Amino acid sequence: MGYFQWVLLLFAAAAVNFFFGVRSLRRFLSSMGGIESTMQLKRFKDMVRVQMYQALLQMVLLGGMSVVSVIGIVTNGISGGEFYMVLVLNGAVWLAGKLARGTEEKARNLKISAELKGEYLSVCRSWLSRPFPDF
Repeated sequence: MGYFQWVLLLFAAAAVNFFFGVRSLRRFLSSMGGIESTMQLKRFKDMVRVQMYQALLQMVLLGGMSVVSVIGIVTNGISGGEFYMVLVLNGAVWLAGKLARGTEEKARNLKISAELKGEYLSVCRSWLSRPFPDF
C-alpha cells in the first residue's frame, strides 16, 4: 500500500471517529436542555469522558495522516494530483473542526443549577485543557 492510500485510510478512520463524536454530542444536547440534578451531571461527565478519548484518537489518526503525507511528499511517493488531494483532505479536516466547535461550545454553556455549577465548570475546564479526564 502506497503513501496516498495510507493517507486515505487514516482520513477515512478520522472521518468516522469525527462523525460518531459529533453525533453523540448532538444527541446529548437534544436530550438535555440543562443540568439540574447530579444524575444529569453524571451523564454530562460520561459524555465528556468519551469526547476526550475520541479527541485523543483523532489526534493519533490526523497526526499519522500528516506524518505519512509529509513523508510521501518528501520522498515523491505522493505527487501530482495526489498532492492536491492531500491538500483538499487537510482543508476538509480544518473545516470539519470549525463546524463542530459550535456544538462543543453549546455543551460547555448549558444552563446549570447553582449547586452544581462549580463541578460543571471544573469538568468543562478539564475538557478544554487536559488530555485525559480527571473527574
